[in-house]
Amino acid sequence: QDPDRDGITNYHEFVAKTDPNNPNDFFRIATAERSAGRFTTSLTGRAGRRYELRRSTTLGPDSWSTVASQARSLADGDAPINLTDPEAPGTTAYYRVRVSILEP
Repeated sequence: QDPDRDGITNYHEFVAKTDPNNPNDFFRIATAERSAGRFTTSLTGRAGRRYELRRSTTLGPDSWSTVASQARSLADGDAPINLTDPEAPGTTAYYRVRVSILEP
């Protein structure tokens, strides 16, 4: 279901810890940039969630690897985080961020 009609299902809103009744509250990347051989993305990290920056050079289903990871414990609260690939390939690379729930 998607009660706020933002295109994000209730399950995905639960995992991202966003409000399924607010169409303006959804997981989003604030910035993404490549500079000096690095790729960095920033986003708002939610408490109790882990964020993984994953990279692929082919987009194949088994080609994704985690290049950076950061978690926000429940005690940490919500806060901005940066995920950086310190050795971004000189050729084409694709990135995505995976969100997961921290195990207690």
